[in-house]
Amino acid sequence: MLVEVQRQALSRHNNFDLIRLLAAYQVVAMHSGEHLQIAVPGVLTFFPGVPIFFIVSGFLVTASLAHCGSLAQYARNRVLRIYPALWAMTAVTLLLLAAFGQIGAGTPKIRLLAYVLGQCTIFQIVDGGLGMFRSWGTGAVNGALWTIATELQFYVCLPLMFMLANRFPRRRLWVLLALAVASVALYQLELPAWTDLTRDHSTRGSLALTVLYTSLPTHLFGFMIGMFAYLKLPALLPLVRGRFIYWALVYGAFVMLMIQVFDLAGWALEKNVVAMLAQRLLLAGLILSAAFSAEGLTHKLLRGNDISYGVYVYHMLVINSLIQLGYYGAWPHGLAAATITALVAFASWRCVERPALGLKRRRAELPRAAAGLADERSRH
Repeated sequence: MLVEVQRQALSRHNNFDLIRLLAAYQVVAMHSGEHLQIAVPGVLTFFPGVPIFFIVSGFLVTASLAHCGSLAQYARNRVLRIYPALWAMTAVTLLLLAAFGQIGAGTPKIRLLAYVLGQCTIFQIVDGGLGMFRSWGTGAVNGALWTIATELQFYVCLPLMFMLANRFPRRRLWVLLALAVASVALYQLELPAWTDLTRDHSTRGSLALTVLYTSLPTHLFGFMIGMFAYLKLPALLPLVRGRFIYWALVYGAFVMLMIQVFDLAGWALEKNVVAMLAQRLLLAGLILSAAFSAEGLTHKLLRGNDISYGVYVYHMLVINSLIQLGYYGAWPHGLAAATITALVAFASWRCVERPALGLKRRRAELPRAAAGLADERSRH
């Protein structure tokens, strides 16, 4: 066993699905503000959707690894969670591009094939290097998908990290912490160049920077915060369960301190390593307290419909379509983007994601059924 099991981590009554949905809509709001040219409250930058996704993913994927009976089962579960919906989204993307006249007889077939293969595997950022579809919407078909590639890298590296760390049982946490510290250092090293608005995005150096920024080593520390939370859940649970209001007050005070005293928000906060780490750790506490307070709230609100992944992978397709149709510049267009995205995500959940996850559950039930049949035969 690579990771010890924390039974309370995967309770059906936690609120992680709702947290992921709110994080997805924070991303929708920020992208709508930027690309649809509408006003968005600045305080939303203190609830960054992508870092929240990474923290939650670090917690839940570590829990998945701990509860899987083998690495093959772990890999199968991860594939079923990501790829069916990703492939369906790629098909929808091609239909949209064709409908808007972006794909036709003159489209370079090799580049189109490279684009499709990139979207369907782990090279989602290949879109930026092909120079295709620049006249559609924002000029990038679905730039938000870089996080999917980062997520997939984490899936692969997580068991490898524990294989390494478990070779030093007395220093396991220190080995893992060293990896996290190296990731923080790389993140801070890259931020100045990444956020330089004068950067020429067409150069090879800029492309290399994009590849490095969107790779796992840069963002590993975010996942590892969630991973450490899982490993230390027995000690953390008494501090967070039923205490959301207290964590919300603490985080609210932190936000006010950053804004009013230190004038830090957005990228300015990210570049201050102390402020950034304090924000991530407090955010992790807020996430865990929300997950384990008012337990059962997610089921009452969502009724088992986990649409956060669909919201994330489809929202830029919706925003680009609205831009192409000329619907931008007013808040109703942002509302339309949020609503259409929710409807498409719901269809993705019902038609693609939930059936795929059903395969995961049925596959897990087969060994139990076989064991039960063998036990029944032994009685006769």
